[in-house]
Amino acid sequence: MAERPPGPGRPRDPTVDETILREVFEQLTERGYDQLRVDDVARRAGVSLSTIYRRWRTKGELAAAALRWGADDGAGTTDAPTALRAFLEPIAALLNQHPDFVPGLVVAMRTEPQLADALRDQLRRPDQDRIAADIAERIGTSSDDDVVRLLVDLGPAVLFTRSIIEDQPPTASDLEHIERLITIVISQLADTP
Repeated sequence: MAERPPGPGRPRDPTVDETILREVFEQLTERGYDQLRVDDVARRAGVSLSTIYRRWRTKGELAAAALRWGADDGAGTTDAPTALRAFLEPIAALLNQHPDFVPGLVVAMRTEPQLADALRDQLRRPDQDRIAADIAERIGTSSDDDVVRLLVDLGPAVLFTRSIIEDQPPTASDLEHIERLITIVISQLADTP
């Protein structure tokens, strides 16, 4: 969500944002997106509905922000394989702890375009764009290059395949193999004239 300029009145308390996002994250992982009720979030977080809707315009934006809040994005990491692993670790943890959550979210994304857009803006783009830029620099191409985008998408694809298609929880070994594979491919592409 784009930051809105501060309006008149007292400044917002940043602890309120965290309280709301924590509550949304808990409800998302316990119940799933389809059962997330913003009025329940407000009640359990001890805030009004207007407090929530002043910060996030839609339930989709709120859910995306909560998932972003719940993820360690590896923002301080510039090495692509390490940053990719930092991006994947919370996804793997979520898939392991709440295996039914992601399939329900995927269904909701198909029926609610605003949710899909918010999730792409909040989750995918910032981290994966940063990782793509590092890979592109290493192999001497654009971050929009199809090979670069494929490498960035490879990690989440493996985790989702393990969890959703194979009904197996992603493992630490999966993360290690993905990181190793990306490192090898980057090295090979960087050495190719």
